[in-house]
Amino acid sequence: MDAYLNYDEEAEEQMKQEAEQMHLPWRLVKDRTNPYTNFRDEEFQIRYPFRKDAAMELTEMVREAISQQTLRNAGIPAELQLLTFVRFLATGCF
Repeated sequence: MDAYLNYDEEAEEQMKQEAEQMHLPWRLVKDRTNPYTNFRDEEFQIRYPFRKDAAMELTEMVREAISQQTLRNAGIPAELQLLTFVRFLATGCF
């Protein structure tokens, strides 16, 4: 089961309405947790077209090219950048 796609739409809608009532801008903060630790091997391979060890090896090969060059901001980790890109190529969606 795809953990990233399972969220409570009703709860999200309620939060949007509450933010509108308080005249606050609505912002959904995305989860940037580590897929290598959050998914079992089977779940990981269903979500991404790689085994974990192959994805980790590929990440190490491209880490220097895709990592943030500054510590000034909270950039997206190389692992997440690569896995999001690979998933997009494989499925055509995030």
